[in-house]
Amino acid sequence: MQDKYTVKDFENAAQERLTKHAWDYYRSGANGMVSLKDSELAFDRIQLKGKAVVDSSEFEGTQTEVMGIKVPSPIFIASTAFHRMASVEGECDSSAAANKSKTPFMLSSWATTKAEDVAKSCPDSLKLFQIYMSKIPEVNVDIWRRVRESGFKILALTTDT
Repeated sequence: MQDKYTVKDFENAAQERLTKHAWDYYRSGANGMVSLKDSELAFDRIQLKGKAVVDSSEFEGTQTEVMGIKVPSPIFIASTAFHRMASVEGECDSSAAANKSKTPFMLSSWATTKAEDVAKSCPDSLKLFQIYMSKIPEVNVDIWRRVRESGFKILALTTDT
């Protein structure tokens, strides 16, 4: 087992394990993949600089607040759809993994697992729900009521559709 992994290592492992249909879905992007390509180029330009032999006595950790809610880190698991294409338990597997480190988890409105089940698998993580707004207000209210009652604290509005 190697000590360090790259994004490409994870991509190769995923491609080996997923069906062709699932791999094609996960590796794609919308509208000619312009944003996906731009993001990859931006990440390639990021250079992490390690520091050694420094005074860490004043380091306070990575904890922060999101909308007044304390979280251990500003790193979140973003909403992505169709987790069951990669795992039988779908979003429950993803959210359970997030729960181990109390990483905030955002559930997609295109999830393949009910919000109530996902909430049970990550009781210690901040839960957010990403929603595509319906033109029918009552539908939006019903969805938010359901996910809020399951333990979701933040509603993330999607504005691209």
